Amino acid sequence: MLEHILPVTERRLGLINDAAVTTHLERYPVERLEIRTLVIGTADDLYGTYDAARFTSERVPNARFLSFPTGGHLWVGHHEKVTSAIAAFLAEAMGRQPSAPSPAVTEVLSSTC
Repeated sequence: MLEHILPVTERRLGLINDAAVTTHLERYPVERLEIRTLVIGTADDLYGTYDAARFTSERVPNARFLSFPTGGHLWVGHHEKVTSAIAAFLAEAMGRQPSAPSPAVTEVLSSTC
């Protein structure tokens, strides 16, 4: 990852734009969303996205929240659980019978939904 993000100077203008946009966002009325939604978050994400993920999952009708206490911004250590949950979510959204997620995924999903 470091090889792709560095040097940051090449991303300077994009980072400045991100900071300008994200600090002035208006609240979107997520309660009106009518689409299936899967929200994934880790409590120790240093970018502070966890609270927004939980907020969104609590307000979007029928949203699923896949939550981990650790894993940081990249869900480190949870790759299989995350990809299994995404695959099952997409299969369900397409009207297909999802393949059974691993027991760990079922446990995480049921404890956080």
